[in-house]
Amino acid sequence: MLLLFAAEGLEALAGGSGWVGAGLLGMVLAWLLLFHLPAKDKQMERMIADKDKVVSDLMTRHEAIQEKSRVAYQATLDVVVNHCDKEVESIKYIAEKMAAAIGART
Repeated sequence: MLLLFAAEGLEALAGGSGWVGAGLLGMVLAWLLLFHLPAKDKQMERMIADKDKVVSDLMTRHEAIQEKSRVAYQATLDVVVNHCDKEVESIKYIAEKMAAAIGART
């Protein structure tokens, strides 16, 4: 019985420490709800906007590089086609010349 009286006498605050704990918890939850989470949302929005800008810039640069590569490829392809046309004409000329030489012998 003496222990019960001694245990009850340890609480210095009226209403028990549960009210203090609930008040602190309420303050922390209010801080989370009113300050921390909205700030996080704004931070996430900024990060997403920055990411979108970076992706857009990369796509623009990539398209420019692709266009330069396409133009360079087309120029190289034109050179190869011209060379092949000249080779075909050269082979055709030699073949006609040889055919004429063979026809002249007979």
